[in-house]
Amino acid sequence: MDTILKINHLTTAYDGRAALEDISLEIPARRITAILGPSGCGKSTLLHSINGMVEEVPNAKVTGEIFLNGQNIRKIPTEELRRRIGLVFQIPAPFPFSIYKNMTYAPIYYGIKDKKKLDELVKEKLQLAGLYEEVKDDLNRSAGKLSGGQQQRLCIARALTVEPEVLLLDEPCSALDVKSTAAIENMLLELKKSYTIVLVTHNIQQAKRISDRAVFLYNGRLIEAADTGQLFASPKAEETRDFLSGNFG
Repeated sequence: MDTILKINHLTTAYDGRAALEDISLEIPARRITAILGPSGCGKSTLLHSINGMVEEVPNAKVTGEIFLNGQNIRKIPTEELRRRIGLVFQIPAPFPFSIYKNMTYAPIYYGIKDKKKLDELVKEKLQLAGLYEEVKDDLNRSAGKLSGGQQQRLCIARALTVEPEVLLLDEPCSALDVKSTAAIENMLLELKKSYTIVLVTHNIQQAKRISDRAVFLYNGRLIEAADTGQLFASPKAEETRDFLSGNFG
């Protein structure tokens, strides 16, 4: 199994207080890796460290190294890093434009001007997100008028327009109903054929359903990482067993 992200001794602190402490982890390519753990354990901080967002937070300090396909992310220009590692937030955040303009904003920024190419890209990525059939007749509609589940799928499709190597998802289904959650889970299972997905989720059953690898964080530390089936069937650490059995969370 190829490794696309390698994290070595990552410590991330805010105002001198560690949110992540000495994390070493490998993320496999074209798999879904679920990041699990109770609230405040550092799950979102891990995502924000992977794509360099933490570096922009005042009074934040990051030590250790993160490699993307063997390249230290600190040596990758920010613009390029954000293209190669996409991040979709918990609350859908479509731009206050049309669906079409949401989808073409980044490709135009990165230099695609040809209308035919843009149209093909919009269709391809909306299809990947399972959204095209729902919106194809009204791409000029304001993205803000879509349902919450549609907005989240639009944000994921938008992130794909720049062909990221890694897609980071921070609790993408937490505010969605069962039907929308199922649609996004089915989409992610399709996307992993072409993309590496790192998914933060509070939903243990979701991780069990769709992830290939599972990582358990607790109090900013990496407690355990394993193939999902193995971690759920025979967790090695007592903290992992307690969390998966619902004793805390």
